[in-house]
Amino acid sequence: MTPQTNAVGDPYTLETPDHPDDDLADLDFDQTQDEDATVAALAAALQPRFRILGRSLAVEFPDRRRLKLPLDLPYDQVMAAVNGADDTQAGQLSAVLDLIGADDQNNTLQTQGFIAVQAVAAKFFQVWGRLAAVTPGESNGSKI
Repeated sequence: MTPQTNAVGDPYTLETPDHPDDDLADLDFDQTQDEDATVAALAAALQPRFRILGRSLAVEFPDRRRLKLPLDLPYDQVMAAVNGADDTQAGQLSAVLDLIGADDQNNTLQTQGFIAVQAVAAKFFQVWGRLAAVTPGESNGSKI
C-alpha cells in the first residue's frame, strides 16, 4: 500500500477491507461490496480518540497529533465569536472551533480531515451539553 500524506506532509495510511490500494482500472464495479463493513472500517480509521482531562477535552487524531480544548469558556468570548460569524450553522461552528483552539492548536485542527474535525466538533458540543445538564429554567435543583 502506498502511504499518503496529510496537509502538513505527515504520512498516514488508510485502508478499506475490500480494496486496500487497488488501482481504479482494476476495480470490478459489477462485484458486490459490503458497503456497511467498508464504511464502518473507514469511519473507524478516520475517528479521533477522546479523553476528558480536567476542564478540557483531549483529542488524539488518527495521525497521532494531539490537542486540548477547554470546555469551560468565558460566556462573553463565546457570544462574541458566534455573533461575529455568519448566520449559518457552519459559520457559527467554525467560529467556536476557532475560539476553542489556541493559535498553536488551530494549525493541528485545520490540517486534519473533515471527518475528524466534524467528530471533534460533535464530541465537544455533546460534552458541553452534558456538562450544562440543565434544561431552560432549571439549575442546581431550582425550577423557575
